[in-house]
Amino acid sequence: MKRVTWASISIAMLLACVLFIDCATTQEATWKTLPEITKTTYEQSWSIVVGVITEKYDLEITDAASGYLRTAWKVKKDFLNQDDSRTRISVRLESKTPLKFKIRAEKEAKNLADEWTPKGNDEQLEKAMLEELSARLK
Repeated sequence: MKRVTWASISIAMLLACVLFIDCATTQEATWKTLPEITKTTYEQSWSIVVGVITEKYDLEITDAASGYLRTAWKVKKDFLNQDDSRTRISVRLESKTPLKFKIRAEKEAKNLADEWTPKGNDEQLEKAMLEELSARLK
């Protein structure tokens, strides 16, 4: 009887630790600044930014007047075809003089409660987008 009790307590504690660790690892995504744009106008630059982003993502919100866009979430599946993680990209105008944009690639993952949890920046996607935008905006 004592074994069952201690085994049950041990399993419960292990599950509580896993849930706590899973919940405690949330992290908000941060913005990264693109290099200053000197060779194109705001309108030309905005068109390039929208073009690059829409090559891989669907737009959810776009406002050229304020210089803000956000894509819809793109969900990645695990090997069991279950939702595993999702990413989206946001771009905002930092300043028109000098012309600068900020970009953020947010990543969320499913936790044990089957809820989306912020996991910070998708560094690989963000790096690829920064490189592509920097190259096209030169």
